[in-house]
Amino acid sequence: MDGPNGFSATSYGDAIADVYDELFTPDGYGIYGASETEDTVDFLEALASGGPALEVGAGTGRVALALAKRGVEVTAVEISDQMVRRLRAKPGGQELPLVQGDFLTAHITGRFRLVYTVFNTLMAFATQESQLAFFTRVGEQMTGDGKLVIENVVSPEGGSPGLIVRRVTADHVLASAFSYDPANQTTVKQHILLRDGAMWLFPLATRHIWPSEMDLMARLAGLRRQSRYGGWHREEYTASSKRHISTYTFHDA
Repeated sequence: MDGPNGFSATSYGDAIADVYDELFTPDGYGIYGASETEDTVDFLEALASGGPALEVGAGTGRVALALAKRGVEVTAVEISDQMVRRLRAKPGGQELPLVQGDFLTAHITGRFRLVYTVFNTLMAFATQESQLAFFTRVGEQMTGDGKLVIENVVSPEGGSPGLIVRRVTADHVLASAFSYDPANQTTVKQHILLRDGAMWLFPLATRHIWPSEMDLMARLAGLRRQSRYGGWHREEYTASSKRHISTYTFHDA
């Protein structure tokens, strides 16, 4: 999962872990409202049918712990030491089955009725080869009646290079500087947090993947697209959708 320009597979998670929940989840002032996580878990719970379920790139456990609390048997995969530390410190975190390592090479026992990855995690597999390998590995880990769910952004954030100011308050500024390479569909990014007279950098390398490209990769791995929505409420996916929720099954399921 290593990316371009010296960005490693763990650089983002290890750097941002201590403030990730504050910036991106309902526990703080992040982009998610509490209802967003509930909507995500509602969608996944309906497909899991009790589990077992596997989350790829669980981070600090925002979704995995909430889904497990619903009674779904969840196993998490996470590569970052610091993200794992934060997950383990949360209620239920010590009990959650967790495999630490790269999903493509980690030893994962059993097969799963649901495999899912949310919040653009697929793009952290920062080459076309590793994204294709992701679909192949999912096929190896799913039960015959299993489903794969992917939440992903639809398009890159704009021209290259660029700067997006995401939030300005009385005590902090959160911005993102990025450079997009359309030839390789790759983005290198720094989330920048200015607060308390200090600056923090959270480096991230990703590869954008178009929905049609995802569908082709899935077919090459023996999967087929079952549905595509514009959000967790199963909204219609349209040309104006900012993200998509895509589900896949085996060809003969």
